[in-house]
Amino acid sequence: LILQVAGVLDDIVTAAEGGADLDLATAERCISFFRLFVDAFHHGKEEGLLFPELGSHGLPPDEGPIAVMLREHGEGRAYVAQMAGAVGDARRGDAAAKAVLRSAGRGFVDLIRSHIGKEDAVLFTMADQMIVGADRIRLCGAYDSVGEGRFEGQTRRDLVTLAGSLLEKYPQG
Repeated sequence: LILQVAGVLDDIVTAAEGGADLDLATAERCISFFRLFVDAFHHGKEEGLLFPELGSHGLPPDEGPIAVMLREHGEGRAYVAQMAGAVGDARRGDAAAKAVLRSAGRGFVDLIRSHIGKEDAVLFTMADQMIVGADRIRLCGAYDSVGEGRFEGQTRRDLVTLAGSLLEKYPQG
């Protein structure tokens, strides 16, 4: 789902790079999804639950895969903050703000695609090997609890619905 919404932002940025007007309303909705679903929910589970669990199984947080993931989470937050900060001025026609939005959008899309590839190929494979039995059951239960929470008043279901509406407007093939 994260990659699909990143694809929506990619479509918006690519169209703008080709001379089309930035679809600011949809870009702003993508930014909300990235802030709440990607950062608060997805990265929040990793930082609050998975990384400490991996640490308790011997994987150090200040080097290797966890350090890379944490650095990239910070980079992603910076891109999203740049986009969020540029939207208002872009709405008022500020060309520099539109350029920031395009640049930060492109940076975020490239980062998140690479990041999820690393999670799938390295981090989650390591986690599956290291966290087993009762530890895995406990971790999965904690994940479920996070999924029942609210993120600035939005439920996980609300955010999935937001993603669905973005994908209706910009279907990903």
